[in-house]
Amino acid sequence: MCRVGCSPYGRSMFLETDSVGHGGRSRPSSVSTIAKVRSRRRVRRRPVFFDDRHEGDAGYAQGGYASGVVAAAFGTPIVEVRSLRPVPLGRQTELAPMPGGRFELRSGEGTHAVGVRADLAIDLPTGPSAAAGVWTPHAGEVDARGRVLTEFVWAALDCPQLSALRQEGLINSNESVVSAIRTTRIDRPVVAGESYMVMGWLIAREGRMIVAGGAVIAPDGAPCVIGLHTAIAASRETARLSRLSGP
Repeated sequence: MCRVGCSPYGRSMFLETDSVGHGGRSRPSSVSTIAKVRSRRRVRRRPVFFDDRHEGDAGYAQGGYASGVVAAAFGTPIVEVRSLRPVPLGRQTELAPMPGGRFELRSGEGTHAVGVRADLAIDLPTGPSAAAGVWTPHAGEVDARGRVLTEFVWAALDCPQLSALRQEGLINSNESVVSAIRTTRIDRPVVAGESYMVMGWLIAREGRMIVAGGAVIAPDGAPCVIGLHTAIAASRETARLSRLSGP
């Protein structure tokens, strides 16, 4: 059985599987003010706040969730978010519109993430995925229309993608994965109370760059969400220093 602790709420969500297949769950949660960030025709900078419910690595927001907050500002189905430095918990950050249609998540430490509109064409794997599980979104994770908020979708997709990188054995004991770019396409809404398959698979490694795919599959077998996750394999010391100082 494989367990991967990876969640916008720390290490409390597990993807579980008895084989390279599907199984798992996410725990109920409340929606903080950060989850209410949404796009409008005239978007102003907005304060956002990450607390310990959004923890990934100790002291920092889960990367998929933070990237999803940026993506939610666009109101479009395909967004690319580039991670520049981890987002610390308990500090004031803001989501700001920038020239060229970009959005930036930033704080007094600098820019943490940059989002842009993007295109994404990726095929689902024909064989078994490297990591898979089941995700059942909770009613506290939806908007007024009953659709799961973008940031929770991105957070759920992040887990199997990162797990795929590690399960393929391409990361040695002295390396750590540092996320660089996440691109996600939401083809149809994810709704609370339904059980979705979440899966991740390795696409390629070239030098220190590693690329993984991921998808959220509806109960009827159709993909709702598909994504591409580009990461860098760095020494554990380099990864630790990057968290302290940023790039």
